[in-house]
Amino acid sequence: AMSYVGIGVVLPDSSLGRMLSESQAYFFSAPWYALSAGITIVLIGENSIKSDNCPLYIDAPKVTIKGYDETAKLDIQSNTSYPGIFFSAVNTVNFNDVNANIVTNGGIGLSCSGASTNATLTNCNIDIKTGNNAAKGFHSMVFSNCYIETPKNAIYNPLKGSIVDKDDMSVVYGDVTIKAGIEEGIESITVDADDAKRHNVQGVQVGNGFKGIVIKNGRKYVQK
Repeated sequence: AMSYVGIGVVLPDSSLGRMLSESQAYFFSAPWYALSAGITIVLIGENSIKSDNCPLYIDAPKVTIKGYDETAKLDIQSNTSYPGIFFSAVNTVNFNDVNANIVTNGGIGLSCSGASTNATLTNCNIDIKTGNNAAKGFHSMVFSNCYIETPKNAIYNPLKGSIVDKDDMSVVYGDVTIKAGIEEGIESITVDADDAKRHNVQGVQVGNGFKGIVIKNGRKYVQK
């Protein structure tokens, strides 16, 4: 942080303070430079956003939405067909310890522009009530220590860009509940680190450092 005022880390080393300081000259012509390090939204207590448009529209390369503690809650309500939360030009979205209710009047629950937004949900409880897609357009959506509780048998499919039924791959429309914890019936063990290929439940290959549910040799495990 001291690098912001010219003290501390010096070139050629980089720091967040220097990045923000040097980006000020471009703030009006290219404001994304100031946001390139990303933004973090920390939820404290009860948070309610209601709108006839999109209640929460975020435009930054990297976004983290985090609950401060178990009392933090986010209530989103779109009174029209706009999405509940929309990510514009965002490459990475992280939901950490988020307890949320998202209600739309026919709009998509979680949506994004482009096809390069990767979302990770960690230890989240999120209820999405919509007559449309609960989540749409993400390049990937990974669940860590949480899972889609309802509808049963649902996963996020990157090829479809939607939540689908994992048997027939049909797109799921309507309410979706994401619950913190490990899905029942999955054995909680530590997977040995080796060269065997493993994938997350969306079918994306992951490495030894991934934490969450993985599929290896046709079986589901929890990789810790």
